Amino acid sequence: MRLQALPPRRVGAFAVALLVGGATWSILNAARTSQAQWGDLLTVLVAVEVIEPGEELTLNNTEVRALPLALLPRGAVTDERRGQLATAPIGVGQIIIEGQIGVDRHGLEPDRRAITLPQPLATPALTRGDIVDLISVRATQSSVAASSLGTAQVVQVTDHGITVVVDQHITATVFEALASGSVEFARRPTQR
Repeated sequence: MRLQALPPRRVGAFAVALLVGGATWSILNAARTSQAQWGDLLTVLVAVEVIEPGEELTLNNTEVRALPLALLPRGAVTDERRGQLATAPIGVGQIIIEGQIGVDRHGLEPDRRAITLPQPLATPALTRGDIVDLISVRATQSSVAASSLGTAQVVQVTDHGITVVVDQHITATVFEALASGSVEFARRPTQR
């Protein structure tokens, strides 16, 4: 009898409140279950605008986000790195990884050197980040001699030359090879 004494609007409002409450509980429960499936969250640095090589990471072009550990790429930057420089192009929404930033615009470390070599005789299609074998080619009186100088990472390609980063120990050898012939590039497969 009490239910009949309640105005129909109040009964309707009570029914709607039960439906909304049930739906809210269901959505929250599904979100908790989904979060548990994805695992713990980790705070990472994410680009909020395009960052070109050599540009500084700032408050304007990056932000810190908490993302599921299961979704993070290997090497994701988990600490504050603003002030460092991009060593590779970084797209909007991209999680910044260790190999994309450094204190030098080419990502140079103390034991590495950036050198610009003239365009070789037979240039493969090269882009920033490619790993190449450097090959010394020189003519002798009776033949042509070729020898491997080591590996390098391409950091810039222009019409005038190709800038690569090499181990400091082969820098002099590369310049000696240039003085007596040419230095050719053989691109290595892209690492995945």
